[in-house]
Amino acid sequence: MRAAGLGGLILLVLSFSAGAFGQSELIDLNALDRTVSPCEDFYQYACGNWIKQTSLPAGYSVFSRGYTSLQLKNTDILHTVLEKYAAGQTDPKVPFSAQMGAYYAACTDESVAVQDTRGLPQKLAAIDSVTDRAQIPSLLGTLIDQGVDAFVRLSVDQDPHDAAGEMLQLDAGGLGLGQKDYYLNTDAQSRKLLGQYQEHIAKMLVLSGLSETEAALRAGDVLALEKALAAPRLSLAEKRDPHRVDNPMTFADLTSRASGFDWASLFAAAGIPQGRKQNVVDTAYIGQLGAIFQATPLETLKAYLRWSYLNLVASSLSKPFVDENFYFFGEQLMGKTSQLPRWKKCVNAVSDAMPHALGMAYVTASFNQDARDRASIMVDEIHESLREDLESVAWLDSSTRQAALKKLSMMTKKIGYTTDIPDYSDIQVSRSSYLDSLLSANTAAAARGYRKIERGTDRAEWLMPAHEANAYYNPGTNDIAFPAAILQFPFFLADAPLAQDYGAIGRSMGHESTHGFDDQGSQYDGNGNLQNWWAPEVRTRFEQKARCIRDQYGAYTVGAGVHLNGQQTLGENIADNGGLKLAHLAWQRVEKNGSSTPPLGGLTPEQQFFLGFAQSWCSVVTPKYETWLAINDVHSPPRYRVIGAVSNNRDFARAFSCPIGSKMAPTDACSVW
Repeated sequence: MRAAGLGGLILLVLSFSAGAFGQSELIDLNALDRTVSPCEDFYQYACGNWIKQTSLPAGYSVFSRGYTSLQLKNTDILHTVLEKYAAGQTDPKVPFSAQMGAYYAACTDESVAVQDTRGLPQKLAAIDSVTDRAQIPSLLGTLIDQGVDAFVRLSVDQDPHDAAGEMLQLDAGGLGLGQKDYYLNTDAQSRKLLGQYQEHIAKMLVLSGLSETEAALRAGDVLALEKALAAPRLSLAEKRDPHRVDNPMTFADLTSRASGFDWASLFAAAGIPQGRKQNVVDTAYIGQLGAIFQATPLETLKAYLRWSYLNLVASSLSKPFVDENFYFFGEQLMGKTSQLPRWKKCVNAVSDAMPHALGMAYVTASFNQDARDRASIMVDEIHESLREDLESVAWLDSSTRQAALKKLSMMTKKIGYTTDIPDYSDIQVSRSSYLDSLLSANTAAAARGYRKIERGTDRAEWLMPAHEANAYYNPGTNDIAFPAAILQFPFFLADAPLAQDYGAIGRSMGHESTHGFDDQGSQYDGNGNLQNWWAPEVRTRFEQKARCIRDQYGAYTVGAGVHLNGQQTLGENIADNGGLKLAHLAWQRVEKNGSSTPPLGGLTPEQQFFLGFAQSWCSVVTPKYETWLAINDVHSPPRYRVIGAVSNNRDFARAFSCPIGSKMAPTDACSVW
């Protein structure tokens, strides 16, 4: 439905508003590189001078004018808040403010980190005391609940066939490098990185008390085990197929198909309810885990668990652990040149432990309620554009079109924040041990997840806290969410011209809405069930159009010629392209209703719309981090998010008078939505 007066501009006030920054435009004219034709490289045109004038902040491998700048501002706000809480100046309007203050205080205290490091042998004693591999599954259940990533990952998510229910998800885990590609690629750079990773494991084992000789031996064993664990698992791209990761099993099915591992002991130790089905995300991996487990020597299994535990807690311990952890994962893997100050890490730590309580602290400190109104109206306008698009695209048939329109009508929105704060009182916070507090927070979060299996789906639940400068679409609940933190400059300003607002935050709103109809979201119905609502021939046409997007982005390269994975990033690329089109349609409709955008620095309103989009992605990034993104992220790097979407958009070509056949207006442009 459309709200009344959608063409009108509703005034809102944000903490980072025009008054705060002397800003009434989202576009920075000084960022433009006018020596470059927008028709040849729009990203360089929109961002070139900004990139030239911007240096990476200390501790970062990427800095964007949009998301990273917002994260820095929001972190400063939360820093001030948490310092007050830690000093005893708690806020009665913010649940668990005292608990957050104590957690933050323990995290920031270097002397506490030293004490926790001295107590590390006691933490590792449970691993060291194992004398039989039969003891490991039970121990593993406890370690996984504490946050240790070893062998398998346990989580709880909606039942894809009954969106009102929740079920345990059993997935491949336990790779220190995250993705299988790192272990299986044979090029020189990959081999070099694996060598550095093995050295890192050895150094961490030495810091934990092993001799250099034993640490070197065990590090090689651990790497060999992780290689074995990497081989059978699904890739990130393969996991994008919801049917491939939809494998519900009874416990009897699990134990028979994944023999050689004592699942009953693991479940019991983890506190997982019995008697219900669980979903095995990666059946090939789980099916082979027992054989790998049984074939691995006991001492290697113990060394692997020790390393996995150290990998979890290293950044919480004393300086030698922190520095070695940063050297590999920060410098070698992501190209960072310095660490974040400890207080920033601790703001993030509180966010991980009590996200929605910290979100309420952020809202109380900085968010004006009027922001919800403007954002809500803009989402309604975007959905009207999506409705028009679904009604007009020629490749849908009547039945699929009606099903798509029904799904859109059921899509709900979450704007700003939630007041439904989880109960974090089960986190045992100690100012004298941050490590104990961290492990308690992780264990409490796991228990809250397992309780969802009995409780069922809470459609009001937010998957992202209010202080996170981001947004999401959830296919299981068919909703989009825009936390308070993203509703500010450079995505959103109260008195910015509408063309700029729609190009920036409007594009994001269109992006999340399009996710309901991308390669993954299109396989869920309006209720959130994994169910086919497409006519076969229409699905075939959709896949042909999606293949064009896949191949386009798969041709882009980063770093030393590393290609993006067009299948891995397909959903986000479809959403980027669709979101830009929907936002443009919505803005045009609003402009026709009487809200006009004045010219700016020789830029037409149409040009301002596309620059509002592009400049939110202006970024400086290390080559190592770009390569990391290509392997680990389902999003394309910022540069390609811009040029990929505009090169498929004929409204962009008209706005900048780009001839068809130019780089930003190719003859074979792709289009899905």
